[in-house]
Amino acid sequence: VSTQSTWGNQMAYNQGILLIFPILSAIGAFVLRYQGKIGTGYSLLAWFGFNVGYLFVVLVLLGVFSKPHPKETQRGPFTFYYKSYQDPYYVAPEKFMNSFSAGDNQLLSDYGTLYLGLYWDDPYALEDQNMCRSSIGFIIPSDKPNPEAVKILEKANLSKKEFGKWNAIEASLRILFNLSYMIAAMKLIPIICDYVKTKFPDLKEIKDVPIYELCNGEVSTYGCIISDNRADFASIVPFPEPKLKKDRSKSKSEQSNSS
Repeated sequence: VSTQSTWGNQMAYNQGILLIFPILSAIGAFVLRYQGKIGTGYSLLAWFGFNVGYLFVVLVLLGVFSKPHPKETQRGPFTFYYKSYQDPYYVAPEKFMNSFSAGDNQLLSDYGTLYLGLYWDDPYALEDQNMCRSSIGFIIPSDKPNPEAVKILEKANLSKKEFGKWNAIEASLRILFNLSYMIAAMKLIPIICDYVKTKFPDLKEIKDVPIYELCNGEVSTYGCIISDNRADFASIVPFPEPKLKKDRSKSKSEQSNSS
């Protein structure tokens, strides 16, 4: 879910362009065939070849072949305005964004308000992946708070938590299309987890390594907290822990990493 409505308009434009080129290639192949310049077989082959090349370019733009590198960084201090959900992870951000009017979303976009999602569970380890716990919201920097953005968030009756600075491991991917969000999660979370398990072997449990997403509409960043103040985040974990699968001691993500 993009938190920037202005960038959302740009993304809609990008997706329109994404669809136009295959349509134009089909029209071009039909015109060439109709004019008798090439046979049916060659027109189909040209159309197919163009779209295979086009698909490759799209996958490159989506970052499918990219290799994001994790880095150690520092975040905070800030105020986190949020709501907690127990839903599939792809549902919770949409629910949160829909709780704001279009006008407020636009203003938050104009103010450069940064989206933050905290994800508390490994969905592959749960009996029911619909029970994933998350805390979704916006962050306001403590050093330079925007009073207008604060006013919007205060009137939304959100939960609020003050956080100091924390150290984290992050990796980022540029967002061009809606599909980019799914690709970012699929690529970045394993990179983050592998890096943490290699460099910080004492942080073994997912509940001890909160996975978070930061997004400004142009770049999606996933990370996990490695500093001692992880307990500050654990203090806002919503709902009781969901039931884990009984038939295996490791989650799917852990099994893939160990193999």
